[in-house]
Amino acid sequence: KGVQASFTEIKGFECMRSDGIEFARQMQRTIIEMIVREQRPPVALIDFLMEQREKVLEGHLNLGDVTITKAMTKPMGSYKSNLPHLTVAKIMKERGAEVYTGMKVPYVVVGQKPGLQVIWAEDYQGTYDVDYYWSRIVLPPTHRILEVLYPTVQWELLYSGKEQTRRMALRAKGLPVAPVNGDEEA
Repeated sequence: KGVQASFTEIKGFECMRSDGIEFARQMQRTIIEMIVREQRPPVALIDFLMEQREKVLEGHLNLGDVTITKAMTKPMGSYKSNLPHLTVAKIMKERGAEVYTGMKVPYVVVGQKPGLQVIWAEDYQGTYDVDYYWSRIVLPPTHRILEVLYPTVQWELLYSGKEQTRRMALRAKGLPVAPVNGDEEA
């Protein structure tokens, strides 16, 4: 609006949504500030992202950083599939917690085999699925920004485990990489 501001107004990005995890939102905000305000080069962004990657993959996030909340948009009996937040809502109800349409169900992903393994956030013991969080929840929102701004940088190398292998193979073949969105699976 023509006025110097001490902050960057952000709209339309995941960092403004309440259904992601706080750590991912904060990382995306920081990257945007580094690009827009500080005009940092890609190498500085990579250094920052490598530090964040290490925190996640070494299991250094706390409960507030890894809690995913999803709203129950309809009564429990109306869902056709067993979504992670519905699984947790059933556990909550079995334990006497109030569960109602419209509430946000807090959970943590602790594994991926045979399917997504989730626990009620209140049961969190300090261990989360590090690859899932980094490659499915934390990095993808920021990666989508970076790959548009700096298309020649191999941002795929920042992923971990199978997701890194998959993305690098597709890139080597010149094929587009379908975005990973943890929100659809979690």
